[in-house]
Amino acid sequence: MAFNLWTRESVAQLTERQYGIKVSAWTVGRYLKHWPIAPA
Repeated sequence: MAFNLWTRESVAQLTERQYGIKVSAWTVGRYLKHWPIAPA
């Protein structure tokens, strides 16, 4: 990807590109909050 900062929007874009699954940035944020890979 053309950026180094992993925002909720960039994770959503990667998910759609890699897996064909479209999710909103809000949904990505909810997932990241529950997984121990990002600050709350």
